[in-house]
Amino acid sequence: MTGNWLPGLLVVFGSLAQSGVQVTDTVEGKISFQGMPATEAVVYLEHGTSALVASADTVVLDQRGLRFLPGTLAVSPGTTVVFLNNDDIQHNVFSPGEVVGSGDPFDLGTYSRGEMRIHTFPDLGVHTILCNVHPEMLAYVVSVPTEYRTVTDSDGQFSITDVPPGTYRLHVWHPQSSPVDQEIRVESDLRPLNITLEPEE
Repeated sequence: MTGNWLPGLLVVFGSLAQSGVQVTDTVEGKISFQGMPATEAVVYLEHGTSALVASADTVVLDQRGLRFLPGTLAVSPGTTVVFLNNDDIQHNVFSPGEVVGSGDPFDLGTYSRGEMRIHTFPDLGVHTILCNVHPEMLAYVVSVPTEYRTVTDSDGQFSITDVPPGTYRLHVWHPQSSPVDQEIRVESDLRPLNITLEPEE
């Protein structure tokens, strides 16, 4: 078989191209902030030709152990968020709107364990989520104009899969840092990215 595999491989790639199958890549890496992993940072990719399409997705933001879980959601405009209460006490959900980013303020009222409240986020931007019963509770719903998005894990790692090759703007949002906006080229030999965030000015 030695020496015969290359023509066959070229035939396979040629067949993929002719059939319209798109080869995609993964954009991954690690984000740090002040010497520590940047957890729950939003990472997303924008392409100059991509069109913004309203989402019909529904996702869950839980209230458990006097915390919002997860602490950060990355969504598309039009996403509906279901706020669950899984604590044995009453909770509230509200957004002041003007504190961070964009979006109209709202207050979904106070409700007990096993109940839920629902809100749709039509606008781009960072939406601060609070509980007026427990002021220490804080979360963010970050609405971005692309499906190529993710949130870093507890180690600051991120991975965005199925990205078509091309040139993109990579954005990073973190509540305590200055935003990142840099150009990257997505191609087959793209190495993992290491990004260090700077404190907000």
